[in-house]
Amino acid sequence: MDTNLSYLEATKYAVHKSSYFDREIFKKNVSDTPNNRITKTDKISEHVHKAITLYGSGHRQSALQIINEIESTVLARKEYHHLSNLLRIKSVILYQAGFRDEGLQLIERSLYYAKKIADRDSHHIQLGYAFLAKTGMVTDETIKLQLKAAAYQHMTSVSTLHPKQQSAMTSAITAYATSLMDKKELDSAEFHLLKALRLFSSDTLYKVPDTFYTLEILGILCYESNRFAEAINYYQKALRHNESVKNAHHTSRLYLRMHGAYDKMNKDIEADYYLRQYSIIKANLDSAKDALINDVATKAQDQNSTSEQGNSRGLESILIVALPISISLFMLVWYIGRPFAKRKQYEESETENESFTEVSRVSEEQLSPNAIQLSELYNLAKANNPLFLTKFCSYYPRYIDRLNQLAFPELVSSELEICAYLKLNLDTKEISRYTYRSIRSIENRRYRVRKKLNLSPDTDLKNFLLNLDS
Repeated sequence: MDTNLSYLEATKYAVHKSSYFDREIFKKNVSDTPNNRITKTDKISEHVHKAITLYGSGHRQSALQIINEIESTVLARKEYHHLSNLLRIKSVILYQAGFRDEGLQLIERSLYYAKKIADRDSHHIQLGYAFLAKTGMVTDETIKLQLKAAAYQHMTSVSTLHPKQQSAMTSAITAYATSLMDKKELDSAEFHLLKALRLFSSDTLYKVPDTFYTLEILGILCYESNRFAEAINYYQKALRHNESVKNAHHTSRLYLRMHGAYDKMNKDIEADYYLRQYSIIKANLDSAKDALINDVATKAQDQNSTSEQGNSRGLESILIVALPISISLFMLVWYIGRPFAKRKQYEESETENESFTEVSRVSEEQLSPNAIQLSELYNLAKANNPLFLTKFCSYYPRYIDRLNQLAFPELVSSELEICAYLKLNLDTKEISRYTYRSIRSIENRRYRVRKKLNLSPDTDLKNFLLNLDS
């Protein structure tokens, strides 16, 4: 059943048009839901299945919409096996879209509800998958290993009578194999990966979602062992596996891996072909990701606006009572504190004089880049050179430190890059042109920077960054 596809034969599922990501797919899949609302008479399992299917085929925005609609109903019914599954999917979608804090919070909720599942096998399965999902959200290698070990322990505890037992075992063994790969024990890792594939017959191998990752990891292992032809063979098998669902995220990733393998083999025609196909799909994926980010960000803003309106109404009633009391207290404190205020003012003036003396000793070259360095930064920015951010950080160390102090959580590299462009006084259109990204993508990144810096709506981000540590 295993076939070794040539690079030209792969064209039948090479290019996914942008219409592949539009909302018509969502409308089609939820057409049987009146007014897009979930009532108590609906079969939750069907909607859960739709969300999982959409997520598995790469339609993340549509999957997220269904999950948001049914989440409260599932929670009210205490169907924890569905709830844990949906929260795990939602956490991965948001985390990969750049909403890292939200993703981490959701995966913790998924684990919490998985522990409440009464059925023993479902309990182990959902905990196992949740632990595996969390491995992609942490950077500490020790924690990653602990999470993989926990996933392996739960998935290998599933009863052989459970229909998902083999899939769980495949994921468990694959996770264990990746731990061995991290420790450079490639022979042992390959042994376990092949063992995971042998759990299924050749006619069912390409129908089980979990085996896709096993095939891909085997390709990566062969690549790391400099067995590039074997790596391509496993990547092609993974592509065949993906043919039924046509998940563009999987396809793009495999095309990029195949480009790298062919490039190592000095097969320029094949390497260039897969790189071009990857670029086409990646452009569509970026567009879909921007739409998802915009959708999530818009809903977050709407929720904040609603919350602020409610808070303002509550504050009005509080102020009516508290304002006269506050004015009276202020006048009393001012009258008592007058003698101390003059002394404090004198001490502050002395401190300012000392601080000015210290600052004056620092040369201007240490505070900001010179004309030559600025020119270099502009040229790197216009060329979309990957060295741009590295150079910027070396020329503006205090600016970067200040950003990291103000931002919570910490800014990621793509967000620091936006701050760097704005510090150079470039506008959104210029940044879009230089980085070959859509204006919407740049605006979404600007929104995430504003959110992490906790800026008020009336504060202009560009002016704030231009004047930061200036």
